[in-house]
Amino acid sequence: MIENILFIKHISGKILAIENEIRKRVKNIVLDEYISICEGHSAPSLGALIRLIFDEKLENIVFNSKGFEFRKYCSNNKDRIKLYKGEDGIYTHIQVQIALNLYRMIRNRAFHGADMFKVYEKNGKTSPRIFTQIYLGKELLNFGIEPYNIEIFLDDLGDILGVNMWDRL
Repeated sequence: MIENILFIKHISGKILAIENEIRKRVKNIVLDEYISICEGHSAPSLGALIRLIFDEKLENIVFNSKGFEFRKYCSNNKDRIKLYKGEDGIYTHIQVQIALNLYRMIRNRAFHGADMFKVYEKNGKTSPRIFTQIYLGKELLNFGIEPYNIEIFLDDLGDILGVNMWDRL
């Protein structure tokens, strides 16, 4: 329990820095839509913000990246990237959707004090609790992050967004 609390404390600055950068970028791109989803609040919820990115197809604008290497966050992710390969691997907008869904799950679990080290166990195999599902073609694929790779994922996401994580520690 103490280990989980200390880990959440350790990553909370990174989580906030990433969220602030995402908010800033979306607000600069689509100010009118951003204001309309605020609904009387000073800022929209993270979920509403991510829906706006998906609905307005802003993935490639908000994240000007060549992509993520999901294989390094969970060994179960490794073959899925090769299945639907375009010129640059999984299409960037799909990678961003996966990354934002994983980020949202990490953020929500951390800020609600959930056990960040918990995994699913079934038939002697473990699977990460932090995962997202996405359809590529007709196949439903899972992308997850092992507990010991959460911080690596946050660092990579921060690097892609150009967030200086050292300012947040």
